[in-house]
Amino acid sequence: MKLDVTKQYLVEEFAEEYELGQMPRRELVQRTVLLAGGMAAAASVLRGLIDVKGVSAASKRTHATIAANVEPVELRAAATGEPGARTLPPTSISTADVVAPDDPAIIINWVEAPGEAGPVWGYLARPSAPGSYPAIIVIHENRGVIEPNGDIARRFAKEGYVALAVDLLSRAGGTNSLNGDPMAIMAAHGAQTDATRLADMLTMVNWLKTQPYVNTRAGMGVIGFCFGGGMAFLLAANSTEIRAATPFYGSTNPALLASGTRAAILAFYGATDVRTTAQETEVRAAMAQAGKSFDSVIYLDTGHAFFNNYLPAGGNLTYNPVSAADAWRRTLAFFMQNLG
Repeated sequence: MKLDVTKQYLVEEFAEEYELGQMPRRELVQRTVLLAGGMAAAASVLRGLIDVKGVSAASKRTHATIAANVEPVELRAAATGEPGARTLPPTSISTADVVAPDDPAIIINWVEAPGEAGPVWGYLARPSAPGSYPAIIVIHENRGVIEPNGDIARRFAKEGYVALAVDLLSRAGGTNSLNGDPMAIMAAHGAQTDATRLADMLTMVNWLKTQPYVNTRAGMGVIGFCFGGGMAFLLAANSTEIRAATPFYGSTNPALLASGTRAAILAFYGATDVRTTAQETEVRAAMAQAGKSFDSVIYLDTGHAFFNNYLPAGGNLTYNPVSAADAWRRTLAFFMQNLG
């Protein structure tokens, strides 16, 4: 059985966690069953990932793969004077909001729009000052709209954007209704396809266009992380409203992306996140052949999920405050350049 790009990405992620001892085998199988739609299908998928010793085929790639196929971009300090350069407050503290929910410079609230299968929800943050502003879609990791997604939306609002963190678990009742249950969340993902996810993202794009505080002439941006990085690629490939996309450690179909997108794309990767980062050369080549705008930053000594400051230190998924601050600075400069 062959899964779609998104479900394949999720299974590979779980297989990697299993190999690293961060997920029990039973949980790996249970999650795969829920994503694939049954035990037989899950067994077929896992046979393609796990050898007889239980080692993830994807994780067997070494750092040499990166060295042979990509040219890592070294960190440059904010003092280099790039347009829009700005760093986050220096911190290595996890679970720390950068912009508080009660910051008087912003307005936050949950919103909903009628989708093809019921309401689609989102966490909205916008400047409190009157006026209209460019809009950015924020797309969560695989656990739904939890922190730091709201904080990321608030950061954008503080910078003069309308930011909407769309809940791609809306068809299952929304993130809040699933109570953080990983199996319920996987079942929700398994019941969807990239087509249904795209439909819900487009619902929120169209909803934003009707709001008086959105500058529709500026075009829209999209940013996503992990699962959401793949969704950022997907939305950029299928919406002419999206002018700029910043996927963080996400996967895509390079050919479909290159043929469909009109957006400028700046992708972020961690060099030690080999499973995801190894695709960078394929994306770059496809976009170059199609004459589309693509650039990337690959951070040395940085792993998967490096932007998530709600992660504990250590392990395969580790917040990297230096790489995160640089990526945020580049993201702001990129949106400033391409929206408006």
